[in-house]
Amino acid sequence: MWYFSIPYTIIRPAFIYGKYNYAPRENYFFDLIEKGSKIVLPENSLALFSFVSVWDVARIIIGCLETDAALNRAFNASAEELVSYPRLAEVLGIVTGKRLEIETMSTGEIEERRIPLLHDQWNRVLQRKRMVL
Repeated sequence: MWYFSIPYTIIRPAFIYGKYNYAPRENYFFDLIEKGSKIVLPENSLALFSFVSVWDVARIIIGCLETDAALNRAFNASAEELVSYPRLAEVLGIVTGKRLEIETMSTGEIEERRIPLLHDQWNRVLQRKRMVL
């Protein structure tokens, strides 16, 4: 078949953070901290995720473009460490030097309130922004 002859490289990044990323999740938290608002976290503290810097993703893409060894392969781009929402809040408190007020909610309630904390919600926020532009 013709589509098997098209070279490809797939890069699957974890949550991307940093300037110029497509969904600045960290800004959501920093905005709440700056306003002194409660930070909402999912009740399930076992939800783990990983981050990767926007600059690291850019370097990975460039590296893949520079070598044929990356052709017809897929790569995960993430840090080695898995992070929980409570740990994220702890680190945010450390880097901002502020005591954070935390409120936990079920994922259903987070979804109902449209709190942009979960991946699917960010996709919807981004879709709305694209439609407005």
